[in-house]
Amino acid sequence: MRRILLMIAGVMVLSGCISVGIPMHKTIGELRTDIKNKTSSGLISESRDISRRWGDVQKSMEKYANRCLNFKSTTTYKRGAADIRYQRTFFEKTGKYKSYMALHVEDKSYVTPIPKGGYYRYILDMESIGKGKSRVTYHGPQLFSSDTINALFEAAEGKNPKFCLADE
Repeated sequence: MRRILLMIAGVMVLSGCISVGIPMHKTIGELRTDIKNKTSSGLISESRDISRRWGDVQKSMEKYANRCLNFKSTTTYKRGAADIRYQRTFFEKTGKYKSYMALHVEDKSYVTPIPKGGYYRYILDMESIGKGKSRVTYHGPQLFSSDTINALFEAAEGKNPKFCLADE
């Protein structure tokens, strides 16, 4: 009996039926509070200073988001069940030379339990730190590959990142 229960638990974890490691915050405020208070393990904050004006960084991030982060994907399983993921970004100006981009994910899933209305996966803060200089800070899961996080910083630097989630 114990062996059967362990096998069922293993299958559920491997199939994504149990959310492992990635907190699912329903609001940007929840995500910011969790990062500030370090209440969820696996969340990190990583900053880079960039030699570009804040407005240029903001424009580059909007361009990258439209090309690589805003998309819909569908995964179909054998018995006709399908997972449909909608992923989109939101930008908000929070000060004269300060803004953020948040990535929101909403799944219509038969496999993974997702909160109704979706969740916020990460926040990217952008702020001016002087003439022609900006600081970009990623707040989110450490589970993301370094390719994803580096692509965000490359886009902020005005480069054209090779890594694009919409291409995956």
